[in-house]
Amino acid sequence: MLLPLRERLIADLGDASMKPIAQLEFRALPFLVSMMHTGMPINAGAWLERSDSSFAEVRELEGKLDTLAGTKGKWGSPEVVAEVLKARGRPVESTGTEVLAQLDDEFAQLVLAYRQAAKRANTYGSDWLAKYVSDTTGRVHTSYLQLGAVTGRLSSRAPNLQNLPREAFYRNAVVAPEGRVLIKADYSQVELRIAAALSGDKRMLKAYATGADLHRVTAAKVLGIPEDQVDKRARQLAKAINFGLIYGMSATGLQRYASSTYGVHMTEVEAGRYRSAFFGHYPGLRKWHRAQPDGEIETRTLLGRRRLAVSRFTFKLNSPDQGSGADGLKLAMARLWEDRAAAPGVVPILTVHDELVVECPADRADGTAEWLKGHMVAGMSEAVRELVPIDVEVQTGRTWGGA
Repeated sequence: MLLPLRERLIADLGDASMKPIAQLEFRALPFLVSMMHTGMPINAGAWLERSDSSFAEVRELEGKLDTLAGTKGKWGSPEVVAEVLKARGRPVESTGTEVLAQLDDEFAQLVLAYRQAAKRANTYGSDWLAKYVSDTTGRVHTSYLQLGAVTGRLSSRAPNLQNLPREAFYRNAVVAPEGRVLIKADYSQVELRIAAALSGDKRMLKAYATGADLHRVTAAKVLGIPEDQVDKRARQLAKAINFGLIYGMSATGLQRYASSTYGVHMTEVEAGRYRSAFFGHYPGLRKWHRAQPDGEIETRTLLGRRRLAVSRFTFKLNSPDQGSGADGLKLAMARLWEDRAAAPGVVPILTVHDELVVECPADRADGTAEWLKGHMVAGMSEAVRELVPIDVEVQTGRTWGGA
């Protein structure tokens, strides 16, 4: 059965113009297998210290919530939280993160902090270590799903390393063995760069071609100030606007996204004004959005990766964008594997979205960093057909956090 099936599938790939994408997946596979086999090095003692501090943080936040509410409550219960907010003159229909993040209320902000601390404490503690650290290697071996997302992106399970907390405390518990270091390489603003390539927006393309900081450019335009007056707060606002609006978010959606993801608070009127200014400055992006047909369509990445029956407007935009990013990362993986002889002693240990982490001998760190960055830039440049320059930020240290 398998040989006739192979012939049929090859024919179907040809009819769908997907043979190059299939070859890309085959080329990337050995790198993924190597990464799963090597595993992520971890300092169990440091990890447990963070777990203990998370439980202490939970107890501290519980005490503060009890004091504010005037009663000892079950603060993991949405109903209890809603009752207290109502008593404080803040009636809400939902106690979801997006709703609480917009409330100018100390109790609501403490509830959000409590939820985050409780999730860390309950999810990433001693049980996590016992379940996922191998008795044989002392490392964490995840399973990567090569087509884990409909866009073509990778996903990770058992455990999901892509959902690990970003705090330095956790990342600094991922430690290379003695005499070795970790090199982390991360694509800079890759989804925005791909959006510029897909839309052909001249101002976005010019900003990247000249090495400008797109977040600073956007902040200046939407706030009506010179670029040299853009401070950290204004740049954070622009990050929320840039990443929120490239996929067609509404003003209300932008308001919620900016608050929950970036801690940037704005009124719905301000969000609408920022949105109008954004698309006024990037007309090519607006034209790309408006060119999307109604109904179900087929989307393609710049290299031809296909997604069928796409009906939601936001998916019509982010499927070719995130899919092109997946193509570029996999091309980088293929190139790194095929050129592994040029970097002796190097093993891949981890990938999270637009980031790759490898482990290498400490005395080969500089050369390995250049090798890693070079292939990552080349892979993504091929995926975007060199329509926009690619930048990769590299950091070397004993730990994943750079320490």
